[in-house]
Amino acid sequence: MTAQAASIRDSTLEAAPDVERSLALWLTNVSHAVNHFQNNMVASLYPIIMAELGIGYFQLGTLTAIRNIFGNGSQILYGFLTPFVRRSHLLGTGNLILGFGTLATGMVSGYGGFIAARTVTSIGSSANTRSAPAYWQAISRRTAAQSSRSTRVWPT
Repeated sequence: MTAQAASIRDSTLEAAPDVERSLALWLTNVSHAVNHFQNNMVASLYPIIMAELGIGYFQLGTLTAIRNIFGNGSQILYGFLTPFVRRSHLLGTGNLILGFGTLATGMVSGYGGFIAARTVTSIGSSANTRSAPAYWQAISRRTAAQSSRSTRVWPT
């Protein structure tokens, strides 16, 4: 093998991790976009679903509130799990949960099942939201900053 061929081979091997990282980032971004599309496209179908299930705006508001509570609550859970579980596993699991919830949404025949299916999709889609770990980092930084300030002696 010539020195030039060895140099090209070595530079190709060194570039592979960057390509893999770019591909992983691209795949994550596309997955995130598709995830949001799947999770939010149902809102445009609410008028049809309301007529089909015979529900009103109060029930729709209740559905939205329940979805938000469980979706945001699961972000906290994902935030706790992020340091211990690989991000790719959390994203994959979240996408599977989202997919099963979306599939179940099309199969339900009543309001209770619709709430359950939509709540499952919200829990699944929360894995893609990176704000959960950021919330905990911000809280821990703020707590540390506040505790360092509380040790100061303020002039009277």
